[in-house]
Amino acid sequence: MKKIILIVILLPILAFGQKIKVLDGTVKNLKGISQFDLIFDYSDVSIPHYESEELFLAAKVALREKKEKGSGLLFREKWFANRKEIYEPMFIQSFDRWYNKKGKTTSSKADYVINIKITNIFTGYNVIAINQHGKISAIFTVYKKSNPNIILFKGQVDNVKGGKSYDLAKRMAITYFYLAKKTAIYIKRKS
Repeated sequence: MKKIILIVILLPILAFGQKIKVLDGTVKNLKGISQFDLIFDYSDVSIPHYESEELFLAAKVALREKKEKGSGLLFREKWFANRKEIYEPMFIQSFDRWYNKKGKTTSSKADYVINIKITNIFTGYNVIAINQHGKISAIFTVYKKSNPNIILFKGQVDNVKGGKSYDLAKRMAITYFYLAKKTAIYIKRKS
C-alpha cells in the first residue's frame, strides 16, 4: 500500500520534472496562440564555479592551449557558433514537435514572441566512468511583437537536465531539446 501511495505522489513529478515558476502574467494568456517567434538571449549567462562566462571561457581556452596549440581558440569559437548552428535549431525542432504535432509553431513572422533568456549553463562532463548531465536554466518572456512592454507570461525553469554524451556539443544539444520540450508541453497543457 505504501508503494502505491508513493507512486501516486511521485508520478506527476517524474512525468513532468521540474516546475516552471511563474514570474509575471499567466500562461492562460497564451491560449489560442499557434505560432511564436523565438528569440534567444545569452546576456549575463552564469556558469557554476566561475564569476562570469568570460572567465569560464578563459580557463577552458588556457587549459586546452596547454594540451594542443590552437585548440583553445577553436573551443571558444565553437562555444558561440554552436548556439546558432546546433543548440537553437535543436530547441526549435523540439518546440515544434511538442507544442503542435500538426505543423510548424515557430516562425520569425509570428505575432507573438518567446524571449528565451539563458541564465545558467552547466556543461556537465563525461570522463571515463564518471559523468554528469548538462543542465540549463532559463527565463521565458512571452509578449506580442507589436507591444513588447506588455508581458503576457514570464516563467522561469531551473536546472533542466540533458545529455551525458562524451561530446560537449551533443550533451548541450540534448539539454536544449529537453528545455524546449518542457516549455512547449507546459504552455500547451496550461494555456
